[in-house]
Amino acid sequence: MQFIAIAYFISVGIFGLYYNYLYAQENGFLSWLLFGEIIATLKAFIWPLIEFGFINF
Repeated sequence: MQFIAIAYFISVGIFGLYYNYLYAQENGFLSWLLFGEIIATLKAFIWPLIEFGFINF
């Protein structure tokens, strides 16, 4: 179980960087600076649901 948790949190870190980059590219730097970190981090925690199509953002 510990291996799965470690693998999940590593992937959250990777997808956190990915979603931060996407948010900054789509909405601009100032918007990312104000809201992007929060939104991108929340999206990173639910990345399997987003990437496999269960939730559409």
